[in-house]
Amino acid sequence: MTFFYEGDKMTVDMPFIFNRRLVISLNISIKEVEAMTKIVSRQDAEKKASQLYDEHFNPTDSIFRRSFATDLNTILQKMGISVVIQSLKEYEEITKKADVSGFLLKNGDEYAIFVEEGDSMERKRFTIAHEIAHKILNHIDETKFVNISFRDDYSSQGTSEEEIAANAFAAVLLMPEKIIRHVYTLTSDIAATARYMGVSDAAVRNRLNNLGIL
Repeated sequence: MTFFYEGDKMTVDMPFIFNRRLVISLNISIKEVEAMTKIVSRQDAEKKASQLYDEHFNPTDSIFRRSFATDLNTILQKMGISVVIQSLKEYEEITKKADVSGFLLKNGDEYAIFVEEGDSMERKRFTIAHEIAHKILNHIDETKFVNISFRDDYSSQGTSEEEIAANAFAAVLLMPEKIIRHVYTLTSDIAATARYMGVSDAAVRNRLNNLGIL
């Protein structure tokens, strides 16, 4: 798989995207099996998101510097995940999925998140966080050489355990409790809080409701 930069965008050449070659390992330890266990509990997903945020950022420092929006680039670089921003309409036709906003592609040992270029900045950020979740929560089948996890209209509704967990993970990663409580205390306004944190008004409202603040 080859990546190409075009200005501030990145495209990809992946002629074998739907190859179904398998990588089989016969020597998987119990610890490795446990590490590959899917996380579908909302509570466990939120805990993983908090841990990931704390590994990369200090909430107190972020508040002091008034840097409220989670820097996803730092996380992506540490995880070795590339981001490709382009039109995903062709994938809607291929997969018969509606309103594809992004997907996580595993190709061998490489990972890339594809994001719909026409989406708002806030939706792009949530899509990226959502797809990071699928990697962290082991929703990707590591035994397959190529594996794809889509985020579409069905995903945003959160009607499956995996999608509910991924949405919960993304919400916590983008809106850590300490940060969003601080910002909302300062603003007392959902729209202003959303702008500071780089998310949508609806995402802030849902997060504040889940925290019992609204």
